[in-house]
Order: sequence, then structure tokens, then C-alpha cells
Amino acid sequence: MKRTIVVGAGNMGRKWVRTVAAHPATEPVGLVDLDVTLARGVARAELGDRAVAIGASLEQVAAETSADVVIDATLPNAHREITVAALRSGLAVLGEKPAAPTLAEALALAALAEETGGVFVVSQSRRFNAQLAAVRRFVAESDHLGELSVRFFRGPRFGGFREEMASPLVVDMAIHLFDMARWLVGRAPVAVYARETNPPWSWYRGAASARAIVEFGGGVDVVFDGSWAELGLDTSWNGDWRISTDRGSVAWNGDEPATVQADRGTRPVVLAPDPDSAEGLSGSLSAFLAALETGTVAENEIHDNVRSLAIVEAVLASSASGERVLIDDVLEAARDDARAHAESWGMPEIRPALDRWPTVAAGLDLWLPDARAATSP
Repeated sequence: MKRTIVVGAGNMGRKWVRTVAAHPATEPVGLVDLDVTLARGVARAELGDRAVAIGASLEQVAAETSADVVIDATLPNAHREITVAALRSGLAVLGEKPAAPTLAEALALAALAEETGGVFVVSQSRRFNAQLAAVRRFVAESDHLGELSVRFFRGPRFGGFREEMASPLVVDMAIHLFDMARWLVGRAPVAVYARETNPPWSWYRGAASARAIVEFGGGVDVVFDGSWAELGLDTSWNGDWRISTDRGSVAWNGDEPATVQADRGTRPVVLAPDPDSAEGLSGSLSAFLAALETGTVAENEIHDNVRSLAIVEAVLASSASGERVLIDDVLEAARDDARAHAESWGMPEIRPALDRWPTVAAGLDLWLPDARAATSP
């Protein structure tokens, strides 16, 4: 039973408190938020009479509880600070996406995990979907993968920080779709060409729409087209997918089991979801705990997850420049930035790890030897 602290008492924090309380292998022992009154209210609402430590400081609550695990459900701009505090305290971390506001900060956290021997995993919970798992199995059993395309069109009115972000769709939502695509393809992203826009009627300050071509190793392209400023005809939150393989064409609307048509004129068949597949936050938590128990590398351990964040930064860079952007260039620029800020971020111990990577891509693969075949072009 892992004694677990949740950091952040907002909407995602409430969901994580509920998930931790319901999971058979975790015990909620603490809730951290700068608004201690809010945290107390969430604890009462979600945990009833169960006693947990409440405070504004992770270090304080960790010391009071002898916790094993931290779940970081704070806003993105707090992720680096929380993860650094947890890793230095010897706590394993399961953090909400993105790993950090920038790729440079995410690489710094990967380096810190190496230097501390700690575990930092990013919860890309949309991977944990029985229908998507069935699609991935079909793709993996194909000899040749062609193009993947995903459409994502919705019009949520969140209010708050998302509506003030410069690139809300790409940074806060499309990272899920890019990560799902990376999981399906099973290869490293190579380059991106993209364009962001904002419709005239948009209620977002920043770019709420984007189109991107993400090139992967082996000549596979993923085409993304989406908007968060739609007025109707919403797609699923999981996107609307089409995948071409030598075994047939796959269509998945994100909410119902996918179908595959092996050849024109044949009847489409349903890809049966895996009945044992864990779902959503609970699935993400279970995978994290299993990795801790076995000592294996969890899905979306920080060295793996940075490639999803690298796609996001490449989309932003390509949209700004109007040019095709290489993922390796984005990774190397992020390492340079992490080196330059190591001291100002209060993380001088990360320099040895950053310096020993021959290239960032090679360093990531060396840290993930079991995944090298799946993540190398």
C-alpha cells in the first residue's frame, strides 16, 4: 500500500484524490494546496472522515506522513517546483501533463531523476483506453503502417488560465493526441510542419486552432487537425482517427470500438476492446504502481514522455517560423536552455546528466534500453 500525497486541490486534484481513495494499492495520506481552506473542503468532500494531513508545503506534509508517492495535479507552471521537491525528498512522482511548462524544464527534470535515482512519470491518461489498446494491437500486428490522421474539434468554455494561454489547444490538449499517436506508431518523431490560427469568433486570447504534420521514423506521417473554438459538431475528447495499414483501414471515433475494413467490398469488423484494460486515471496510476513494484520503467517515464512534449514545442516553433522543424534540433536547443538555467532554477546537480548525453536523443534511449527499439527512428 503506497502512502500517497496529492498536490493541488483544483478540479484535477479532486479527481486524483477520488482515484487514490478508490485504488486498492494506494492510501491517501495528504493533500497540499496553497489554499489550505480549499484543500480541507476537498478532503471532506472526497474522503469524508478519513484523516489526512493538509498543508501548503509538500515538504511539510511529506515529513508528517512518511509518504511514498506524490501525485502532482497542480497547474503546469508549478510542475517543476513540485517535482524537484518530491524527487529530492525521495518520493516517486506521478505528474499531470505537461511534465513542465517547457521542454528545457522537462529535460532538467529527467536529468534530476537520473542524479537522484528517483522516479518521475507523466500521466498521459488517455493512453489508458481499452478501445485504443485494441487499435494499437492491430497496428502492431501489421507489417506496414501508412498514414495516421486525427481530427479534434470541440468548443469548451473553460474560463481561467486556458483562455489566456498563447497556444491553448496545442499545449493543453493536443499533447494528448500527439502522445496517443506516438504510442500507436511506436517510433520516435523526426520532424514537424505546423500552423496555428485563431478563428475570428474565438473566445481564447491565443491560437485555438492548429494543423500539423508530424513525421515519424520509417516514413510514417501523423496529420493533426483541430480546434477548441468550434460552435458545434464536436468530435470525441479522444479525437476522431483514421489509420492506414497493409492489413486494412482503421476508423475510431474515440468513443466507440474501432472498426477495420480489410479490403474494399468487404464488411468492416469491430476491433473488440481488451476487457482487462485499465482505464483513465486509474489505469495510469496502476501502471505507475506496477513499475514501482517491479522496478521496471513505467510507460511515460520522463525520459520517454519528453518526446511528446518535443512534438508540442516543434509545432509551436514551426508555426512561428513557417518552416519544417527537426525534433533533434528542438531537443538540443532545450538541453542548451536547461544548462543555461540550471543554477537559476536551483538545480545545479543536473549538469552531469545533461553533459553525459552524447545527444539528447541518445541519452533518452540509453535511459530506456527496453524501449529503444520502439522509440528509435
